[in-house]
Formats: sequence, C-alpha cells, structure tokens
Amino acid sequence: LSIFLLIQKNISNKNLVILGLMWSPGISAILTRLLFSGSIKDLAWRFPKTKFLLFSFILPFTYIIVYILLWITGISKLNVDFIKQIVTSDFLFEYPLLIATGLFYALGEEIGWRGFLTIRLLKYKTFLQTSIIVGIIWAIWHIPILYIMLAKADINLLLALSIYSLGVIVETFMYTWFIKKSSSVWPCVILHTSYNFHIQEVFDKLLIKDRSDFFITGEFGFGVLIISLILAFALYLKRN
Repeated sequence: LSIFLLIQKNISNKNLVILGLMWSPGISAILTRLLFSGSIKDLAWRFPKTKFLLFSFILPFTYIIVYILLWITGISKLNVDFIKQIVTSDFLFEYPLLIATGLFYALGEEIGWRGFLTIRLLKYKTFLQTSIIVGIIWAIWHIPILYIMLAKADINLLLALSIYSLGVIVETFMYTWFIKKSSSVWPCVILHTSYNFHIQEVFDKLLIKDRSDFFITGEFGFGVLIISLILAFALYLKRN
C-alpha cells in the first residue's frame, strides 16, 4: 500500500507514506507476536548498556573517511555553502529533534528486522547465516521503493541497485552484532538513524557531487560499501 501511494503524483505528504513503509516490518512483528503469544515482551525491548548505545551512534561517522579522501585528492570539491549553512543556521539547535524523528522512523524497521527476525534466527542459525538471510530479505524489501526513486534518474539503475543491495547485506552484519551483544533493539535503532541521517543529510552534502562520483559516495557508492565491509568484518571477528 505504501509503495502504491508513493507512485501517486497527488500525494501531498510523502513523508507519512515513508513512515508507514518503514513501520510495516514493526507492525507485522507486533501483530504476529500478539496473535501467536498474546505478548510483545520478547521483541528485545530491554535497555542495554550505555556503551552499546554510544558505539552504535558513533560508528557511522567512520564513513566520513570516504568524503575526506575525495576532498584531499581533489576528486570532489568541498561544499563551502553547506558548511556555512550548518554553522550559521539553526541546524545545530534542530539536530536533536532531527535525530529523534529519525529514531521514530527507524524503530519501525528495527522491531521487525532485528527485534523479531534476527533474535529468532540466532537461536537456530549461526551469526553468518543469520546476517546473510536477514540481509537478503532486507535488501529485497528495499528494491521496489528504490526502483521508484531511481527509475527516471540518468544513472545505471542495475548497478545502483546492486551496490545498495550488497551494502545492505554487509551492513546487516553490524546490526546482528549489536543485537547479539546487547540483546536489545535500541542500539540497532540508533545505528540505523545515525547512518541514514549523517550520510544522507550531512556527509553527502559536504561535497559538490556530480555524475563522476555518484558511485563513490552515498548509499550507492563503492566507497561507502568498502567502509561497510571493513566494519562488518571487524565486528564479525568480535562476534563471540
């Protein structure tokens, strides 16, 4: 339903539709637990140690390495106007509210993918198997909305979807690590929020992008994918 609404040209507030889309896994998980057990207590609600919350928030800042390298090598130019906007506007004051909004959006997905699906798969599958299974499901879930967003863009659509999907599968290893270590959905919610917000709303705007670096930075970029591979592998080694 959410995907159908997104392709309608007369939808006035697509943010609400996106909110519904992101909450569909969470709502499905909640209804499933209510139907089969009469309770939603086993969706990893427990509050974890503070170190997991802080680590999950800080981890996505690692991706700024890609943007710094592009700037240093001269491949991309620094977007001075955006930096001035951050410093002189109300961005810093609005930052907590923007993060809080992102947390609410991300919570819907994380209840479903991690609080419900990952927790249960880890009981029967290995860390590796769980991450791959959830990652593939999560990637496939994104494809219809991404196709709608990119269908009219002047890019290689197949390459964009492939990089994004592979990135999602790789990133799932990080989420599996957090849910396994903390037994809580909250670090995953924070990781999801921090990743989406800082890459889409901050890092991607730090540079003046053109077609030449479309597949380097951002969620469709090889650079971000490489950082994800390094982080996922490092956490995988620390899975036990």
